[in-house]
Amino acid sequence: LPEAGERRVPLGVRRAELAFALGDVGAAADWVRGRGLSVDDEPVYPRDSEYRLLARVLIAEGNPWPVVPMLDRWRTLAAAQGRAAGILAAQVLVSLAHAACGDEAAAQSQLAEAILLAAPEGHLRVFLAEGIPLAAVLRPLLIGRRLEDLAGPAGMPLEFLGRLAAG
Repeated sequence: LPEAGERRVPLGVRRAELAFALGDVGAAADWVRGRGLSVDDEPVYPRDSEYRLLARVLIAEGNPWPVVPMLDRWRTLAAAQGRAAGILAAQVLVSLAHAACGDEAAAQSQLAEAILLAAPEGHLRVFLAEGIPLAAVLRPLLIGRRLEDLAGPAGMPLEFLGRLAAG
């Protein structure tokens, strides 16, 4: 793992993330393109937040197809480094990419896995940060016991789901 000093996230990516969160996809896209980020780049920690923003921009621009293989590589790196938060963040975005591709079953399956990963530690922010697009994938899981079908009744994190639904 990198030294503590290498974990700092540059202010530029935070500004671009904020622009994206406020609905200015163009400003975020300009920042991503200005940095020369590509879905084919090799994953290198701690640049994962930049590439998660690239994934969000591609999904928002209607080009979600290259996002899944890119994020699979980032999840592999995070897993090799023992970074559960990195795995979880990529998993949530993979769910959104599948939804944007029209594959609702894959989107819901990925989201169910992310919920099961996040529940023991109570990681809500990663879900809430994705806003309405993620709520659209989550809603069918909460209705009609779909999440229980995917996770199994013993794996249902009911308290976590309640907090997530209330968030």
